[in-house]
Amino acid sequence: MSDPIETLMLANLLEVFNERDEAKRSAAIDRTYAQDVRWTDAEGVTTGREALEAKCVALQEQLGSLQFATAGPVRQLPNFGYLAWNLVDGVAPPQ
Repeated sequence: MSDPIETLMLANLLEVFNERDEAKRSAAIDRTYAQDVRWTDAEGVTTGREALEAKCVALQEQLGSLQFATAGPVRQLPNFGYLAWNLVDGVAPPQ
Protein backbone atom coordinates (compact mmCIF):
# COMPACT_ATOMS: atom_id res chain seq x y z
CA MET A 1 0.00 0.00 0.00
CA SER A 2 1.43 3.39 -0.94
CA ASP A 3 1.77 6.22 1.54
CA PRO A 4 -0.89 8.94 0.98
CA ILE A 5 1.44 11.84 1.85
CA GLU A 6 4.12 10.59 -0.53
CA THR A 7 1.49 10.05 -3.24
CA LEU A 8 0.11 13.57 -2.72
CA MET A 9 3.50 15.27 -2.80
CA LEU A 10 4.69 13.43 -5.90
CA ALA A 11 1.39 14.04 -7.70
CA ASN A 12 1.53 17.73 -6.81
CA LEU A 13 5.02 18.16 -8.24
CA LEU A 14 4.98 15.82 -11.23
CA GLU A 15 1.33 15.54 -12.30
CA VAL A 16 0.12 19.03 -11.42
CA PHE A 17 2.92 21.61 -11.54
CA ASN A 18 5.08 19.75 -14.07
CA GLU A 19 2.30 18.78 -16.50
CA ARG A 20 2.11 20.95 -19.64
CA ASP A 21 -0.92 19.22 -21.17
CA GLU A 22 -4.01 21.14 -19.99
CA ALA A 23 -6.37 18.14 -19.93
CA LYS A 24 -3.90 15.92 -18.05
CA ARG A 25 -3.06 18.68 -15.56
CA SER A 26 -6.74 19.44 -14.94
CA ALA A 27 -7.49 15.75 -14.36
CA ALA A 28 -4.55 15.52 -11.94
CA ILE A 29 -5.79 18.56 -10.02
CA ASP A 30 -9.25 16.98 -9.78
CA ARG A 31 -7.73 13.70 -8.51
CA THR A 32 -5.33 15.33 -6.10
CA TYR A 33 -7.22 18.25 -4.55
CA ALA A 34 -10.62 19.06 -3.08
CA GLN A 35 -12.71 21.64 -4.94
CA ASP A 36 -11.90 24.25 -2.26
CA VAL A 37 -8.15 23.58 -2.10
CA ARG A 38 -6.13 26.33 -0.39
CA TRP A 39 -2.59 26.65 -1.73
CA THR A 40 -0.27 28.89 0.27
CA ASP A 41 3.12 30.06 -0.96
CA ALA A 42 5.33 33.15 -0.82
CA GLU A 43 2.96 34.96 -3.19
CA GLY A 44 -0.10 34.46 -0.99
CA VAL A 45 -3.09 32.13 -0.84
CA THR A 46 -4.80 30.57 -3.87
CA THR A 47 -8.23 29.05 -3.32
CA GLY A 48 -10.00 26.56 -5.59
CA ARG A 49 -8.98 24.17 -8.34
CA GLU A 50 -9.36 26.72 -11.14
CA ALA A 51 -7.16 29.24 -9.33
CA LEU A 52 -4.56 26.54 -8.65
CA GLU A 53 -4.55 25.59 -12.33
CA ALA A 54 -4.08 29.25 -13.28
CA LYS A 55 -1.13 29.39 -10.86
CA CYS A 56 0.42 26.33 -12.56
CA VAL A 57 0.02 27.87 -16.02
CA ALA A 58 1.55 31.19 -14.91
CA LEU A 59 4.51 29.41 -13.30
CA GLN A 60 5.10 27.26 -16.39
CA GLU A 61 5.08 30.37 -18.59
CA GLN A 62 7.85 31.83 -16.41
CA LEU A 63 9.87 28.59 -16.50
CA GLY A 64 9.93 28.15 -20.28
CA SER A 65 11.47 24.75 -21.02
CA LEU A 66 12.52 24.07 -17.42
CA GLN A 67 10.79 21.15 -15.73
CA PHE A 68 10.59 19.87 -12.16
CA ALA A 69 12.47 16.71 -11.19
CA THR A 70 12.57 15.07 -7.79
CA ALA A 71 15.89 15.35 -5.98
CA GLY A 72 15.28 12.69 -3.38
CA PRO A 73 12.52 10.83 -1.58
CA VAL A 74 9.58 12.38 0.24
CA ARG A 75 10.55 12.97 3.87
CA GLN A 76 7.96 13.16 6.64
CA LEU A 77 7.73 14.41 10.20
CA PRO A 78 4.52 14.84 12.18
CA ASN A 79 2.40 17.44 10.32
CA PHE A 80 5.20 18.14 7.83
CA GLY A 81 6.26 16.71 4.49
CA TYR A 82 9.27 17.66 2.38
CA LEU A 83 10.13 16.83 -1.20
CA ALA A 84 13.35 18.24 -2.62
CA TRP A 85 13.23 19.08 -6.31
CA ASN A 86 15.37 20.57 -9.05
CA LEU A 87 14.56 22.51 -12.17
CA VAL A 88 16.07 20.76 -15.17
CA ASP A 89 16.23 21.76 -18.79
CA GLY A 90 13.53 19.87 -20.64
CA VAL A 91 12.04 19.95 -24.09
CA ALA A 92 10.72 23.36 -25.09
CA PRO A 93 6.94 23.53 -24.69
CA PRO A 94 4.91 23.78 -27.91
CA GLN A 95 4.16 27.32 -29.06
